[in-house]
Amino acid sequence: MKRIILFSKPTEKLISDIGEKMFPKELENKTAVYMAADNSNKEKFEKYFKEWKKLASQYSYNLIAVDNSVDSPAEHKKILDSSVLLISGGPTFILLSRLRQNHFDNTILEFIKKSSFVLSGFSAGAIVLTPSVRIADSDFFQENTINYPTYDGLRIVDFEVLPHFKSPDWDIGINKYRENSSNEVKTITDDEYILIDK
Repeated sequence: MKRIILFSKPTEKLISDIGEKMFPKELENKTAVYMAADNSNKEKFEKYFKEWKKLASQYSYNLIAVDNSVDSPAEHKKILDSSVLLISGGPTFILLSRLRQNHFDNTILEFIKKSSFVLSGFSAGAIVLTPSVRIADSDFFQENTINYPTYDGLRIVDFEVLPHFKSPDWDIGINKYRENSSNEVKTITDDEYILIDK
């Protein structure tokens, strides 16, 4: 099984739909890794990590956290030794800069060479897997507060995503954005997800 899941946020309805897809019983290795976009707020990090750990345990997975703020062999190994990687939402450009600076981009690309894996990303965690993160600095979010110099994503999927999509409020904006993008752009509401099985 090679699976990628992109979504906007872990709403109760959505998680009831995709929990088994994120933590499938078919995988023998029941180790999953949670990567926060930004773990600098320890209280917030612990709150969300505990919620995800509880969900993973319902499907007999052991969820561990990885710290992308340091380029540590031990942190990279956690990802490579797991079968499920979940990348959370948060500040897109902080997440992307940490992935690049601390070489987690290469580790994620190595992770998806496995014969079996599930890679999930929501919000910023979904955006960074695409060819371009420019949508996170568009009129929708304007997130590039650190003046990150490039919009290049990890190119794990071949289309861009707009999470948290609200129709009809954002219809004109997304049509304009699509006109200026060389990639297909898919929208995801807070109750939708994109699943790719390879």
